[in-house]
Amino acid sequence: MLLAAAWKLAMADYRDGSFFEFTLLADERFAYLSQLVGGASLESLADNRMLVDLVREGHLRGADVGSVVFSGSPAVVLVAKAMTWWTVAIECAIGVLFLAPDQPLRARWRNRLLLLFAVSTYVVAPIRGFGWILMLLGLAQCGERERVFRPFYLAAIVLIQAYTLPLAEIVRHVVQR
Repeated sequence: MLLAAAWKLAMADYRDGSFFEFTLLADERFAYLSQLVGGASLESLADNRMLVDLVREGHLRGADVGSVVFSGSPAVVLVAKAMTWWTVAIECAIGVLFLAPDQPLRARWRNRLLLLFAVSTYVVAPIRGFGWILMLLGLAQCGERERVFRPFYLAAIVLIQAYTLPLAEIVRHVVQR
């Protein structure tokens, strides 16, 4: 986790929030979050994805890709910055707690933070396999005194799977009936 945070901090486009801003505006997996929290319309986000294709392939056709501007909102910029610094902070905290000498209080906090990381990260980033691996590693490192966390790690695995369901589509379908 510390290495992941260090890599992120070494990248200027991560530190300034532009990585998550681009992701929120151009990645289909983040469209509903961008709409819900950032106030961006699904139509403008779909247009942004078409612009990404133009940027990727436009230079081959002689198109002016330097003038491409994504449609977004000021709220998306704020959400991107919050996501950036939340990710760095929680990854650093988890890394430090797992590297620190084992003590009961630290063990409780490292388990809590790892679970919080999973709950807060994989609701946004649907990377189920990596989330499952982290939760299995968390489960495996639970000693006898931390056994209370074991069911939470198993529940987090189920929750990460549930996060991959098209919940926004399901809610929209139910509401329209």
